Amino acid sequence: MTNDNEYHPSPELVTDKSGMVLHTNDAFNTLMAGELAQLHQKNISNFFQASDRDYLNTEIWPQLQRNGKIKEILLYLITTNQRCVPVMLNATKGEYNQQEAYFWTLFIIGETSRLESALLATRQHANQITQRLLERERFLQALTNAIPGPVSYWSRDLRCQFANRAILNWFNKKPNEVIGTSLLELFGEDTFNFNRPHIDAVLAGQPQEFKRSLPRLDGKIAHTIVNYIPDVDDKGEVQGFFAVVNDITEIKSAESEMRLASSFMQNTLEGVMVTDAEGVIISVNPAYTKITGYSAEEAVGKNPRIVNSGNHDHGFFNQFWTELKNKGKWQGEIWNRRKSGDVYLTWQTITRIPGETEDSVRYVSVFNDMTERWHINESIRHLAFHDPLTDLPNRALMLERLGQLLSKTGREQRQLAVLFLDLDRFKYVNDNLGHDVGDALLKAVARRLQLQIRQTDTLARLGGDEFVILLDNPYSMIEVEHIAKRIITVIGQVFKLGMNEANIGVSIGIATYPAGGSNASELLQNADAAMYAAKNAGRNTYRVFGEHVEEQAQLDICEN
Repeated sequence: MTNDNEYHPSPELVTDKSGMVLHTNDAFNTLMAGELAQLHQKNISNFFQASDRDYLNTEIWPQLQRNGKIKEILLYLITTNQRCVPVMLNATKGEYNQQEAYFWTLFIIGETSRLESALLATRQHANQITQRLLERERFLQALTNAIPGPVSYWSRDLRCQFANRAILNWFNKKPNEVIGTSLLELFGEDTFNFNRPHIDAVLAGQPQEFKRSLPRLDGKIAHTIVNYIPDVDDKGEVQGFFAVVNDITEIKSAESEMRLASSFMQNTLEGVMVTDAEGVIISVNPAYTKITGYSAEEAVGKNPRIVNSGNHDHGFFNQFWTELKNKGKWQGEIWNRRKSGDVYLTWQTITRIPGETEDSVRYVSVFNDMTERWHINESIRHLAFHDPLTDLPNRALMLERLGQLLSKTGREQRQLAVLFLDLDRFKYVNDNLGHDVGDALLKAVARRLQLQIRQTDTLARLGGDEFVILLDNPYSMIEVEHIAKRIITVIGQVFKLGMNEANIGVSIGIATYPAGGSNASELLQNADAAMYAAKNAGRNTYRVFGEHVEEQAQLDICEN
């Protein structure tokens, strides 16, 4: 503001962008009849009556900051001595003392222009109302456009008066192609006739809600819930109705998937159990009840530990939970216990289903009862590694255990002895009393031998009348020889086999680790050589593989 403006006949003032007064001219100071200290550093809104302050703050300031100027705004100025002065307000955006500022000019309205000012005020008020209505319409349009489903308004003559963006997108039409269009024209005759009972009802003042399957532009079917809401005026007359459509296609699809999952869960032969984040059972299927013996009523609300067999240690379950938490899935074999107390084997897959929160996490366990299959596999394995006549370990299992003992003995300070047994005079019994008696004799020999060794030792039948005993960590060679003597004694006692009796003996060869061999093959070969040395010594005795036995074995090989 220049010095020339100091004496401008119209009151003027300068404010910053927040409305604080920076400068006033003499005309404004005279009009306000106040001192400069009272006028400066006040907000411009403080100079006007209360009703104008709101208008200034909510309408004039935003318009001025947006457009850079305003013109012919009628306000009422309140002077320092509380005199009310009507003024016409103009303002422009500019710069004052190198900062953004606003320059305000006030034109005082005299008596001769009262009618003009009244007309101007009326026009201004009308413009304000129009502006507010337009803003309200824009707000309502933005609000309804934010609604994902189609929203429209239909007059009594069934012509569209309003449509949100969703309904335009649904029909792929522009606003001018929908607004004013009849419902019959927009929806088509089939859909219109299908909805006609609901249209008649809503025009009679009755709200409607119904489901419809409608075709989309892409040819797919959309499942919807439609609401018709009557628009009733103050006299109770229906002027039209709102149509609100909610697309529930995804919900219907989810319901279908849930029904399919529920049907699968109810009919599958696999047991299914669902727990919450705390491990509490919330659902089981009929197969779960069939396998475990626990009904849904007995299982729901309980912990899965109700079927714990006790066959697995803490280490197993720690590994189980670690894998489940890290990978979201665990699968493997678990031994469980039925309600009846029977232990059963399952192949179980447990999956973690994430939720929106930790509390909504679910764990789904699907399992098969493998007990019968396990028994069959165990029977097959048993037959593969056991002698069918005596049920003793056969050569394959004996070699496996001998390898394990050698590995353990190599790591620790342990002893190992191999006893090779061959029955004396067995062929005579078999030839003279028959093979059935011979078989019964072999079973009886196996039972007597088992009573002479510990559970940690192994007794195996190699075939015919040959047996092998693996002594795991005997105390000394004296104990080994003591066991051999005890075996010779018990085998030399008469065997009563039904109506028959049999008298036999046994020759035993002994090889110890490592003196009698450093591996399985050497130990068996040298124990066998020692057994032949016992036979050559007159039978029904034992020999330990050593220097003399080794020389005898080499002599036998040369003679052969």
